[in-house]
Amino acid sequence: MEWNNELLIMIIMGLILIALMIWIIHLEIRLKRLTAGKKGHSLESSITSLHKDLQQLQTGCRRSESAIEDLQQKTKNSIRSIETIRFDAFKESGGSGKQSFATAFINEQGDGVVISSLYARDRVSVYAKPLNNFSSVFELSEEEKRSITKARDNI
Repeated sequence: MEWNNELLIMIIMGLILIALMIWIIHLEIRLKRLTAGKKGHSLESSITSLHKDLQQLQTGCRRSESAIEDLQQKTKNSIRSIETIRFDAFKESGGSGKQSFATAFINEQGDGVVISSLYARDRVSVYAKPLNNFSSVFELSEEEKRSITKARDNI
């Protein structure tokens, strides 16, 4: 009976040994596929190259974010909305065919200028009034106020 037990144990050990050898060969094949690259580069050089590329991408991303922030700061002070209201300034005296206008040029904070032109048959007058926070220290006409309101609504 001892002979049968020893034979059985040896057969089981042999099968385990064969299974382990097959597994090792399979792993070797997979490892060679993994490390095989262009001109026989190693896996380490591939990882190093990918790391350099990732660092360059991160640097580019930081530069892009900085440029975007700069542009956002610049656009806050740039003209963001323009609105023109045309009107007939002298309705009672024969009319001018809506040749008069008020145009507001404003940024996000409501700073800018409103330019008005009053057209009459014998003359044209042009006025410019600075704006701060959607209002002016100069008196604004109804048409100027409407152009500022419409410009503010378009931001």
